[in-house]
Amino acid sequence: MTLLFFDGCDNALTMPKPQMVYGGNSASMQLGRDGSTNGCWGTAGTSGNAVINYVPDAPIATMIIGYGYRCDSASFVGRINFFTGGTGTVQSGLYHNNSTGQWQFYTGDKVNLQASSSPADVYTHHAWVHVQIKVVLHATAGTFILRVNGVELINWTGPTALTSGTITGVTWRTNSSGGSERLYIDDLWVCDSVNAAATQGRPYNDFLGDLKVVTLVPTGAGDTTQWTPSVGANWDTLDENPPDTVAYVSTSSANSGFRDLYACTDLPAEAISVLALQAKSYALSTDVGLARYKPIVKEHGVVSPLGNHATNISVTPYTGPMTTVRPSDGALIGVADVNAMQIGVEVV
Repeated sequence: MTLLFFDGCDNALTMPKPQMVYGGNSASMQLGRDGSTNGCWGTAGTSGNAVINYVPDAPIATMIIGYGYRCDSASFVGRINFFTGGTGTVQSGLYHNNSTGQWQFYTGDKVNLQASSSPADVYTHHAWVHVQIKVVLHATAGTFILRVNGVELINWTGPTALTSGTITGVTWRTNSSGGSERLYIDDLWVCDSVNAAATQGRPYNDFLGDLKVVTLVPTGAGDTTQWTPSVGANWDTLDENPPDTVAYVSTSSANSGFRDLYACTDLPAEAISVLALQAKSYALSTDVGLARYKPIVKEHGVVSPLGNHATNISVTPYTGPMTTVRPSDGALIGVADVNAMQIGVEVV
């Protein structure tokens, strides 16, 4: 697998994802890069506290990352750190200098400056930029490449870590305490350097560019309506973003296959391709013991599961496995496929 992870960083408080831990003092959902409500993760933070921790399922030899980034003050500096062999020691990190605005790459916890961007390549505070990083950790012969808004600003070969090793964790954090000043992260993706054309339909093994992660919600009834809405139409109880528990669909049936399907939001008009799909859902059981359901998608006339989830009397968010191809036939996912797709839930 090469495309390992993506997250719009929206609704992290109610819909956290596996592998990601959101934290930071005064952290909350903020307007996204496109101005959407609850569209990104922002924190006023405390100096050195992690804003986001990402832990891959397995160590990564070459990590490629992209994300939207904004920082609201020259005194409130955001940084990203890389770890190997656990998260006890910072191996290296990217910073922007709060005096000059330059991007700087250090080994250690801002110990040894290895490379800087040009003095002309100054980050402008209060502005969104897109950051891409490609890094191999090594004590003497590593590599670090930085692109901002598609332009390469740093290309460094040499020490990129205190000790050689694969990447076992990434942390976005602050370099100072911020008050009302904020650090923002949006539209995050992670991949490695393995060519995944055979397994994921595309290589996904290098810079992917500025990608947008979009949350789609129900907009109408689908082909099957077997669950019961708490009020009104079934789809209309599930169109909130972020989700709530005031309106919902439910079923008391234990029959496997009981299903609800919904038409969903179209992609933005500017979308030209789709890299992957992933289902998110929010559910609870009102009885003792576990209840099982699976998020489903219907495309090209075929209903396919996107994971399998057990829930209990506590509300539990669930993020299903990622798919980079159409479940119906293994072909690449197109914009038209998503716009015609139906999403839903089914009793297991």
